[in-house]
Amino acid sequence: MTTKKKPGALQGMFTNAAEKARQAVQDVRQQITETRRERDALAVAPLTKAEAADRIQAWLDAEAKRARLDLVAGEFAAPGRGPGHPFRVPVRAGEQRSADLGPVLAALFSDQVKAAILDALPADADAIPMADRPGRLAELDARVRELEAEEERLIEEAEAAGVEITRRPDASPEAILAVEWPEAAEA
Repeated sequence: MTTKKKPGALQGMFTNAAEKARQAVQDVRQQITETRRERDALAVAPLTKAEAADRIQAWLDAEAKRARLDLVAGEFAAPGRGPGHPFRVPVRAGEQRSADLGPVLAALFSDQVKAAILDALPADADAIPMADRPGRLAELDARVRELEAEEERLIEEAEAAGVEITRRPDASPEAILAVEWPEAAEA
């Protein structure tokens, strides 16, 4: 009859240390995930209403130019039959089946179209000015690099102590190599 041995105090210490190492790596990985989420959210955050208004105005100006009201006016000034149908938009067979009246609306009702689009925009609550984004994105990218380097350092320390921790499939090669060859990272 074999008796099962109870784990000794020393074995319990090693198990506890291994779990602490794994938990430390998991904590860093969670920070990496959160920082990446923040970066992704920043990259797609809406513009401020003022920036959106500038974009809307630029689009309306470009659309109004496409209306070619100068050609319409020229038809009224031309001798002969008169303008015919100055706002008829020619549609070529096989290309499209609907007419784009956007240029005419932009030329004739620019203020109303702009106001309608602005009214449809969400509030500025989550809006981030474009000017603020590059710096903040760079900060978040740097933070992810720091966290990945910390993660690799913890994995290397755990491995040196005999605790195996699997690297993430999307772990940064730069972070892994920087720990192994720090002088190459400094170059």
